[in-house]
Amino acid sequence: MKPFFFRLQSLLNYRVYMQKKAGQELSKARNAHRQTQRHIQALIDKEEKTAKKCRKEGINGMPVPLYQVYRSFLDKLESDLQQANCELRKADEDVRRKEAFLTMESVRKKILERLKDLRFQDYAQKSRREEQKVMDELVVIRRGRGL
Repeated sequence: MKPFFFRLQSLLNYRVYMQKKAGQELSKARNAHRQTQRHIQALIDKEEKTAKKCRKEGINGMPVPLYQVYRSFLDKLESDLQQANCELRKADEDVRRKEAFLTMESVRKKILERLKDLRFQDYAQKSRREEQKVMDELVVIRRGRGL
C-alpha cells in the first residue's frame, strides 16, 4: 500500500505559520502595552515629584514667574498623562484583538490537525484490512496446495 499522504499538508503548514505569526504579533502588542504602562507610571512619578518640589518651594516663598513655570510644566505632564492613557486604551484593545486572532488561528490549525488524524486513522485501518486480506489469501493458497 502507498505511504500515507495528507493532501492538505501545505495548508496545515500555512496554518502553523499563521499561528506562530499571530503569537509573535500578540507578543509585540503585549510588550507595547507594558511599555505604555511604564511610561504612564514614569509620568505619574514625575508629576508627584514636581508637585512636592513646588509645594516645598511655595512654603519657602516662591516668585510668581517660577510658580508659572511649575504650573505650565505640571499642565504639560497632565496632558501627556491623558494622551498616554488614551494610548494605553488603544494598546489594550489591540492586545484583545490579537488574542482573538490568535485563538481563531489556533482553532483553524487544530481543525486541520484533527482532519489529518482522522485521515491517518482511516489509512491505518485500510492498511490493516489489506494486510489481513493478503495474509488470509496466503493461508488459503497454502491449504489449497496441501502444505
